[in-house]
Amino acid sequence: MRTQTLIRTLIGAAALALVVGAATPVMAQAGKGGLKGTIITAEGKPVDVAEVTLQFLGDPTQKPEKTYTDKNGAWEKRNLTEGHWSISVKKDAKEVLTATVPDIVVAGGGKVTSAPDIAVKPASAGGGGAVRSATTAKEVAEDEKKAKEFEETKKLMNSVEPAIAAGQFDEALEKLNQLTTKVEKCAVCYAKMGEVYLKKNDQVSAEANYKKALDIKPEMVEVYNALASLYNDQRKFDLAAAMSAKVSELAMAGGGGGDPVALFNQGVAMWNANKAVEAEIALKKSTDLDPKNAMAFYLLGLSRVSQNKLKEALEPFEIYMKLAPTGPKAEEVKGMIALIKKG
Repeated sequence: MRTQTLIRTLIGAAALALVVGAATPVMAQAGKGGLKGTIITAEGKPVDVAEVTLQFLGDPTQKPEKTYTDKNGAWEKRNLTEGHWSISVKKDAKEVLTATVPDIVVAGGGKVTSAPDIAVKPASAGGGGAVRSATTAKEVAEDEKKAKEFEETKKLMNSVEPAIAAGQFDEALEKLNQLTTKVEKCAVCYAKMGEVYLKKNDQVSAEANYKKALDIKPEMVEVYNALASLYNDQRKFDLAAAMSAKVSELAMAGGGGGDPVALFNQGVAMWNANKAVEAEIALKKSTDLDPKNAMAFYLLGLSRVSQNKLKEALEPFEIYMKLAPTGPKAEEVKGMIALIKKG
């Protein structure tokens, strides 16, 4: 009994720490995913050795990712940051072919998202011998107008992050509002507004804009994660768990086998809500998918101790010590291991 009393005292301290700092562990890890697709001509024929450039819209300072199509016009790029990306395609040979996709979402959890087939068209000027027989002057003018609008929109979007970094939050919000008038149903704009409002400590406006983003694009994993963090910070643990569960649901639907970050977040929310059984289930799945997340093992051990499953708690605690022997919970975990073995 003495052992369990001491361990429960430690659990009480751990629970308080997780509630106070819940927003940090929930958002501490970023998901990774991938994109793949096929580049074709207007006639539907594959375009080989085309240069595909991917630009992360969430951080204009991040370097573009590049890859090339194979003989079947197929391309694939992995290890991309979860969030919104633009795709541009170029092939320089006897003919110059170009195309752009201004916004496509990369899911986390290791999922590779399939982009729609991208049909390239001859460039509108200096075609390098490009065949234009099927392209009218009107179509060329429309393409030029769209390209110009795309570049202007991208420039405006790229100016948002520097404003945020400089603490100019109102300026960033003004730019984002401009973008919502230029880009129809700009989900990424509302998601970014939610982020900025959080920095302004306006949680009500942040939540409202995150929800607007999801109304437009309900598959935005990063927004569910942001809402999970927000609700955890507000101690609305059931809502936080629901948001994390939605991330896992999207990952499973995409064949990714679940998102370890979302499952960890869900486990944190369940633990904070005093639902040790549900926390254990989510955290066990998280550690199965990501066996290097020390904090997930730490919390898994706590959830088992809370259920008087002391022997079962020993393994995740020992794994934590192997992964993070000098980690922030190392001394605490050492004490619990000693008490369990003693008891």
